[in-house]
Amino acid sequence: MNNLYVKTLERMYKPLIDIANSDRLANNAQAQFEIMQAYELLDKATTRLIIRGCYGSK
Repeated sequence: MNNLYVKTLERMYKPLIDIANSDRLANNAQAQFEIMQAYELLDKATTRLIIRGCYGSK
């Protein structure tokens, strides 16, 4: 896989995980849940874009 592509994905996803795991959110389960939910939605959307880019729009 293209190294630039992987680095771009890491730059998109890592901040969300870092925020969810931060000390400021340690006692806020709802905020942690919502941030990880955003992570999952971003992951799904990115996957769809990649699949459509590789296999064409359906």
